[in-house]
Amino acid sequence: MSLDAFGDYSVADYKPALYAVGEGFGLSIGVMFLGVLVISVLDPFAGVIGVKQMPGAKLGLETVSVIIAEVLLGVWYLRRTGRGWEYIDIQQPSLRDIGVAAGGVALILGAAMLAELLLVWAGVDSSKHAIEQMVTPENSQILLYLVPVSIFLVAPAEEFFYRNIIQRHIEQVTTPHRALILASFLFAAIHIPSYMSAQATNMGVSLALVFLFSLILGASYIRSQNLLVPIIIHGLFNALQFLTLYGNLTIN
Repeated sequence: MSLDAFGDYSVADYKPALYAVGEGFGLSIGVMFLGVLVISVLDPFAGVIGVKQMPGAKLGLETVSVIIAEVLLGVWYLRRTGRGWEYIDIQQPSLRDIGVAAGGVALILGAAMLAELLLVWAGVDSSKHAIEQMVTPENSQILLYLVPVSIFLVAPAEEFFYRNIIQRHIEQVTTPHRALILASFLFAAIHIPSYMSAQATNMGVSLALVFLFSLILGASYIRSQNLLVPIIIHGLFNALQFLTLYGNLTIN
């Protein structure tokens, strides 16, 4: 396939986009390293107050550290580029935004169910997320705590960082749809540690699904220009996943 398939562009025209992707990748890696630093700071305090002995404490610390890292790096980006808080695309949802969010939730749930059916038909397994690997019927109550955490903390932090910061940063030097695809690759890549598996094929399937879901989230952001829309879709989708897993563990 030639570059003509992507439009009338020369190789030089893609350099700004490649630089922007490189910067986005650097920010994503920065989240991982800063998250480790935050854990090293929080871990002693967790030990002092007895939190480390609680079920799921390690997962909780990792989740909080990533949220803090994403927010800190996002704010750092705003300051470094001379942008103010108005750069954050949050506004009161219109009826159109609500419709986009509802359609996005339906689409992402439908895509998840269709993907599951296709994987079963093909006899291919996907890697389990770190949460699925950790949770058991005995500590399944953790999943109920993760529902509000996902809606009010994880989804806002991830969407702020990967949509409002990285995707929008790439979009400044290329088209919105190219930015969507490139940012989704970065979003999937950063989830590699969560799906580490002995089988590379299984992990690849899981990351492909993350990429697909990121396309839906990013498209809803482009469509609405309101960060609350992908936040709602992301938060509700994760919450439904946790509730479904909780039901499977406690009912079966």
